[in-house]
Amino acid sequence: MDRGKERGGRTTGRLAAPKGPAVKTGDGRVAVLGAGVLGSAVCRKLVAAGLHTTVWDISPSVTAPPKDAGVTVAASPAQAAQHAGVVITMLPTAGAAQSVIFDGGVAEALVPGAVLAQMSTIGGAASAAIADRLDRLRPDVLFVDAPVSGVDTLAATGPLLILAAGPLAAEPVVSQAFSAICRRTVWWTRPVRSA
Repeated sequence: MDRGKERGGRTTGRLAAPKGPAVKTGDGRVAVLGAGVLGSAVCRKLVAAGLHTTVWDISPSVTAPPKDAGVTVAASPAQAAQHAGVVITMLPTAGAAQSVIFDGGVAEALVPGAVLAQMSTIGGAASAAIADRLDRLRPDVLFVDAPVSGVDTLAATGPLLILAAGPLAAEPVVSQAFSAICRRTVWWTRPVRSA
């Protein structure tokens, strides 16, 4: 893994961006990491909206329902993320989210200009820690903390609301995906940072 160019005998601590074109707004490629009840529902909604969707889950058996709905199944989280303009995490714990993003190769695989939309229910402090670490490693990608309200109705009707916190530049990149997932998104346009 390339951790960045040498600078004064030390590495910069940043990951080298993958080669290839930067994300173009509205390119319609979305990756969903986590195919549990919520992740599967999100996948179905994205595909129904015409968005090219790829899913990964640590338990391959749970990816069968999204695959049946037309979702592409990836062999690894990095493979899922490598061409997506929007990468959504729907993972059960903060530890799982951190492991998949940083140990599973997602941070390195993100294309320049991509948005990592953290939709797992892991709490603000954990999301801020992920945002800080991602910003240090990949300043060329954006992070949005995007918990959903009304998750109990997601499988049937979709969540009522996404509460998105992140930079204004992320909004046009995620707008198609967020509109497919929910009825309404409220933006708090401030970078997610730990205290």
